[in-house]
Amino acid sequence: MCKHNMLWEKISVLLDKTELTKAEVARRANISTSLLPAIRNGKVKKPSFELICKLSDAFNVDINYFREES
Repeated sequence: MCKHNMLWEKISVLLDKTELTKAEVARRANISTSLLPAIRNGKVKKPSFELICKLSDAFNVDINYFREES
């Protein structure tokens, strides 16, 4: 599986678990609301470390969550 798909799958799981909306996550992570759909659609090929840190903080999970294989 492509890495960006793995990233989206992890985000999707967290969205379900936390019941946060994509807009809430974007606000918490201080990222554009268009970035999550871009990740979902595979337009973000190499997410930056900064983005992963922001997502980790937004979901209140350890950054290693995004490194682990599904």
